[in-house]
Amino acid sequence: MVTSSLWMIAALGCQTAFVEEQTKPTAQPATVEESAREINTTAYFYYSSAQVELKAGQIDKASEYLQKAIEMDPDSSFLKLELAELWVFAQKFDQAIALLEEVLKKEPEHVLALTMLGRIYQHLDNLPEAKQAYEKALAAKTTDQSVYLSLGRFYWDEQDLDNAARVFNLMADQFSDS
Repeated sequence: MVTSSLWMIAALGCQTAFVEEQTKPTAQPATVEESAREINTTAYFYYSSAQVELKAGQIDKASEYLQKAIEMDPDSSFLKLELAELWVFAQKFDQAIALLEEVLKKEPEHVLALTMLGRIYQHLDNLPEAKQAYEKALAAKTTDQSVYLSLGRFYWDEQDLDNAARVFNLMADQFSDS
């Protein structure tokens, strides 16, 4: 009887210790930097998971993971561009455009966002919007030759030879070493 009472006390003691350990508040990050590191770690876990799903051909699942990553790191233009690119691939152009415009509100001269936006509008045959995005990419000093070629070709096709010459001359100046 003494032995079973000791086991009972020991078991209750272990259970109490276990409950106390589980109810202790978790350690909070001491600094903003630690908090940001924790958020980024989680966000990039989701980003990595999205890449795995994408390689497996699971576009919807990859999209979900990228959206979760953005929830964890809403200021990341990189993650938003990744999701926009995925949505373009899935032909969800309106969603991609909205996300790119969100990036451009924060970073109006983001060359990759401007270029991607121009390409989407070009694909949708919305040439005025495509030209506007490409012009902004040129102003932001893009190094993507296709932007110069597309924009110059738009102007050439419209018989706007002055603008076509301007764009092709900018391209020649930008890529004189090529």
